[in-house]
Formats: sequence, C-alpha cells, structure tokens
Amino acid sequence: MIELIVYVTLFIILSVSAFQLIVSAFSVYRHAKLWRTVNVEGEAALQMIIREVRDAYAVDNSLSAFDINPGTIALRTFAYPTGTATTSSLIRKGAGGAIELIKGTTTVSLTNDAVLQNLVFRSITTPKSRGIRVELTLTASSSIASTTSNFYGTAVLRGSY
Repeated sequence: MIELIVYVTLFIILSVSAFQLIVSAFSVYRHAKLWRTVNVEGEAALQMIIREVRDAYAVDNSLSAFDINPGTIALRTFAYPTGTATTSSLIRKGAGGAIELIKGTTTVSLTNDAVLQNLVFRSITTPKSRGIRVELTLTASSSIASTTSNFYGTAVLRGSY
C-alpha cells in the first residue's frame, strides 16, 4: 500500500512538472511569434519608406509633418521608366494603427498584424542635399503577451544631390 502511495505521488509530481513545462514552452512560442511579427513587419515597412525617400527628388513641406508623432511625409518622385512625369507619395499613420503608403489613388498598408505606436519623420538639410530620418515603433499583442520594437533609418533624396 505504501508503494502505491509513493508511485501515485511521484506520478502527480511528474505530471505537474510536465504540464508546467508545456505551458512555459507555449508562452515562449507566443512571445517568439509576436517578436517575429513585429520585426518582420517593421523591417519591411522601414525598407519601403526608405526606398520611397531615396526615389524622391523633393519633399512637399506643406503636406508633411516633421518632428511630431504621428508624422506625415509627402514626397515628389519621378514616374518610371520614362523619368519625366512626377507622382506623389504620402506616408502616414492610417486607420487602425497601420502605416499607409498612398501613391496616386492607390493606398497600401505597410503593416498588418503590428500596431504603429510612433512614426516620426525628421528633415535633414545640408547645402548640397536633403535627407529624412525615420523613427517608428511597432507593437504586437496577444491575450497574454506583448512585444514592442523600435526601428530607425535615414535616407538621402536621390534628386537632391
């Protein structure tokens, strides 16, 4: 009878330990998934914004909001492949906390699962060129976890030098 009690006690201890291990592993998986979501979307959005800035030859200061959150930037770019006509790009915080890129009549969301917390554009002007510094913060959340990451990038307008 004592052997049975010892075996049952050991079984209960091992079962509780295994359950804790499974719960802990699931929590780590959720955090890793959120971290991946934030970083993949943040890097992709920042690369797209930097590419738009590099393709621009001018910034429309009247439509842009620098050094505030949420910032907005309006860019003038050449329409490829001819390089003669110009198009406009507008990058801003959209509905639901997504980053929106508006080119002409087309609106593209640069983030889907991550929510934009901070979007700041800073103008850099020198005698020979103009650049833009981009700062953005994204957050992804689930019912039990949340992850936030900051992203920074700088680009010089191609048509400004």
